[in-house]
Amino acid sequence: MIHPDVFREFQIQVKKYYKVRAIYMCETDKGIKAIRISDYKPEQINYQYKLKQHLVKNGFEWVDQLYVSKKNTPYVAQYDKLYIMTDWNNGPEVDFYNIQDINKTIRTLAYMHRAGVGFKPPPTSISSV
Repeated sequence: MIHPDVFREFQIQVKKYYKVRAIYMCETDKGIKAIRISDYKPEQINYQYKLKQHLVKNGFEWVDQLYVSKKNTPYVAQYDKLYIMTDWNNGPEVDFYNIQDINKTIRTLAYMHRAGVGFKPPPTSISSV
């Protein structure tokens, strides 16, 4: 269960939400969002946020963007937990028994790596890899 303070910090009004595996699917005034508890440290989340911004800026649009909170962080810290929010993605999973899916996945990974060239991590971030 998510405390309403988390929704307020992300500046969304939730109509209803329910758990789908480890993610909360939230129907909000700003569309369907996914909120989950992150196991990463704030510095690692900041690293991911900056990296994803870099990828999108360089043409790789197939990455989930983290929303920022009222405090301008890509997470909400509440009750000893860190919450992150993205748009809900209802896309199909890769079928690793399907050669076409495998080829598409390989091409997508190549595009992502090309878009990542030149990324400079923020000095206060910690790589999660």
